[in-house]
Amino acid sequence: MSDQGLVPFITQREGEEAAPNNLLIHQHAAGPRLYYGDEDPRDRPLRGILWARCGFNPVDERQMPTGVPQWKLMHPYRQMLTMQALHCQVCARPARTALGFIFLAGPRDEDPARAEIFTNQPPVCARHARAAAALCPHLEKDPMVFLARSAPLYGVHGNLAH
Repeated sequence: MSDQGLVPFITQREGEEAAPNNLLIHQHAAGPRLYYGDEDPRDRPLRGILWARCGFNPVDERQMPTGVPQWKLMHPYRQMLTMQALHCQVCARPARTALGFIFLAGPRDEDPARAEIFTNQPPVCARHARAAAALCPHLEKDPMVFLARSAPLYGVHGNLAH
């Protein structure tokens, strides 16, 4: 299969809309905490962290999501799955190479005050590294390419809408 028409697995698609805005702030032992008004255990699938709700479109014969890509958006659940399993953000298969994991970061990921680069971009397999670099708007056509022997999850980040 050629990479023409390729849409990364993590890209959100039209029809995969965010859940209604029913977030609440409640006092928790550790401080204020966000909750969905109708929250259930599926909303905190990883280490008890609240994950953004988003719809799912049907998948095709290759088990890839269908629908028109929303290029600037990552589907939050597919992003979490690929990061947790260290699978390729494009094809959703294992991303490990013989030398480690390939990560791409954009110019805004670099903090001159830190030696480390933290990214919320899942790794890519060797086959899809060039395609991901070309397709991802986050990279601004100027990707930094990293080869990591290991890639432990360091946390999550999000923003609070006002």
